[in-house]
Amino acid sequence: MAKFIVQAIYRDYPIAVEVENFDDLNKIIDRLDGIGAVPPTKGHSEAAQIEQERAAPVCPYHGAMKPSTKVPGTFYCVAKMGDGSYCKSKTDAQGRLVDGAK
Repeated sequence: MAKFIVQAIYRDYPIAVEVENFDDLNKIIDRLDGIGAVPPTKGHSEAAQIEQERAAPVCPYHGAMKPSTKVPGTFYCVAKMGDGSYCKSKTDAQGRLVDGAK
């Protein structure tokens, strides 16, 4: 007999439900949708983004900074300054704000 494991995020907690047939699978998915549970990839990415924004350093001019993909562990400001140039505010690996202006 086939077994299915349905994983979801409910109230920020990961859950897994095991069912043994396709009819039960559809019922459990409908029930999870009904209570507001989300698939782990969707829930994880939304939760991670919210947590990241809460933990992100703040640019003194523009607000929350974005994590760098080029230098993991650092953040940078994505906004533009009044003259149209990109803001040079960033953090170092220790999370200290660094003014990138030279």
